[in-house]
Amino acid sequence: MNELYVTRLSTFRKAHKLTQQSFSEKISISSEHFSKIESMCKNPSLSLHIEICKQLNVPYDCFFSERHPVPVLSCRQFEALSLLKTAELKALLNLLQTLYEGN
Repeated sequence: MNELYVTRLSTFRKAHKLTQQSFSEKISISSEHFSKIESMCKNPSLSLHIEICKQLNVPYDCFFSERHPVPVLSCRQFEALSLLKTAELKALLNLLQTLYEGN
């Protein structure tokens, strides 16, 4: 892995207020394995990378490109959004797109 990957991984994990230990438990690997990933000694498998993204709720490709924006939601905002139903999320997305395109 490259430095961008591990920097973002650490940043996203800490934004969710997770320790290496607690996050490694969430993704079903040992804390030693996770520590090696964050210290660039090991690369995650594709399936592990996908699980990491799911647990952190980030796009799969945001670890590989500096052009990809870093998600800016706080844990509290993320929790609030996770309570919405699919229809409500779609309505919110449509509203945000309308506001964005109006500028």
